[in-house]
Amino acid sequence: MELHIISPDGNKKFFMQWVELETEVGNFVIQPGHAPTLLTLITNHDIIFLDKDGEQHSISIAYGIADITREKISIITND
Repeated sequence: MELHIISPDGNKKFFMQWVELETEVGNFVIQPGHAPTLLTLITNHDIIFLDKDGEQHSISIAYGIADITREKISIITND
């Protein structure tokens, strides 16, 4: 599954096994095949994900919106 972080500084692309996102309605763990959805992320929280090699990563963002499809997560941020 692909994770795209889209910001004014450029785009970053990762291949991952899962992504953990914090929203106003709770914590979501997104895995391949997840139902398509659109989420507003809590401000000043980390995006945590496990890459395809089994290494966990964390990316801090101030604000973001996640567009989730069955094959890809695109997070749009203004950081």
